[in-house]
Amino acid sequence: MLRKRTSSNIILIAIVVVLVLLSVVSFVLYQNNTRNILAEKSKADMKKSTDQSIILTNSLIDNYFSELDTIAIFCSVNTGINDHEIFELLQQKNLGNTYSQIGVAGLDGFIYTGSGSKQNVSGQDYFQRAIKGERVVSNVITDANTGRDIIVLAIPIERNGVITGAACSQYDVQSFTDLLSSSQFKGAGATMIMQKNGKMVSSYVGMEAFDTFYDALEQQMEFRGENTLESFKSRVKNEESGLFTYFRNNNERYVYFEPVGINDWTMISLVMAETIDKQTTAINAGAFVLMIFNILLYGVILAIVIAIIKRFGKQMEANQRDPLTRLYNKDIAHTIIERHLKKEGQKQRHACFFLDIDDFKHINDTYGHQTGDDVLFSVAQILLHCFRETDIIARFGGDEFVVWIKDLPSADIVRQKAEMLCNITAAGPNIPISLSIGIAWYPSDGTSYTEVMQHADEALYRTKHSGKGNYQFYSDLQ
Repeated sequence: MLRKRTSSNIILIAIVVVLVLLSVVSFVLYQNNTRNILAEKSKADMKKSTDQSIILTNSLIDNYFSELDTIAIFCSVNTGINDHEIFELLQQKNLGNTYSQIGVAGLDGFIYTGSGSKQNVSGQDYFQRAIKGERVVSNVITDANTGRDIIVLAIPIERNGVITGAACSQYDVQSFTDLLSSSQFKGAGATMIMQKNGKMVSSYVGMEAFDTFYDALEQQMEFRGENTLESFKSRVKNEESGLFTYFRNNNERYVYFEPVGINDWTMISLVMAETIDKQTTAINAGAFVLMIFNILLYGVILAIVIAIIKRFGKQMEANQRDPLTRLYNKDIAHTIIERHLKKEGQKQRHACFFLDIDDFKHINDTYGHQTGDDVLFSVAQILLHCFRETDIIARFGGDEFVVWIKDLPSADIVRQKAEMLCNITAAGPNIPISLSIGIAWYPSDGTSYTEVMQHADEALYRTKHSGKGNYQFYSDLQ
């Protein structure tokens, strides 16, 4: 029974060890996958933010065009480009605007902003396209007066179906960057806009030191694998959208790029992989705590289950054992032996010893019941020492014992064991005793435990009447 409990405990411990290993392996796999999942989520978020920024950028440009439409309509219903009311309107529009100006130009190419000065823009591409009927957003150009990089929006002015000039609004690139970074863009994820040649339409702090975004990448960044600067340029040139990875100070960064739909502009969204790493670390820390908690929980559950098994095992053992000798009682012995015979023991040869202590009543009457109990316990210990652990030993009742010797290799062993027991002369506190034994064979003397045991009992009866302190085989009685 002890071996069974030990085996059960080992199985439980093995199960918990497997669960712990599964927890550790799951944590490692989870740790490896978490960053990939967060990276994929970040990429999806970057695309979503970029799409939103493109929509907002186009909406912003449409608003600027709407403002120019107002100017163009106002000009078309007045007498001419130099009309006094037009100058007043331009003065109102440009009042307080340091980095943006709205003006109107005649077909001669001179643009007026309401300040009294004029500028010849006849050679500018945006003007030529506007007086041909196009609505134009220029790429980045350098203002001849201020030397600043600017962007110009231009639309034609028509009167009675004839183009008479152009309405234009110019924005300093920095001003345009501020507009794209205004409150309506917060959280949208757009960091900058660039042209195919890398020239920045809008950028972020620190980029002013570089002529193009490509220069910044080339001078400050590291490229690995297929993510080369030339491949990035090629993809932008081909108006592709997608993800580009580069490194700075050995830290990974992501760039998501997508055409804006205005000129050759490309919207750029960036995210530092450190952000993902921090999220990964935070999530993994929580997962690690959960893993430790699970391991501790498994340990507690194991301890509780083992305690329950031990308690249940002790109770089961108490129900199966004779309380005095700690041998099996006759009922559990019957069950164990019958189960063995129905399984692997059916084709083997076994022997059944049925024995008792001669004149045990005299021992009780002479020395007292406590001494009698000591003798019973001592005989039980002798039997345990004499037979194998695989043999089944039980107290049948009173001073009677049953021994089932399993899987006999030879009949000589049975005789040796019987003679050994018959040579015992004392037990307990040196009380003189002798044992009488009846022996029956399975399957020659019976095909069930009950039948074999009954025949061993008959052999014991003959032994008792032939002098005691000896043994008798049932087969010798036939």
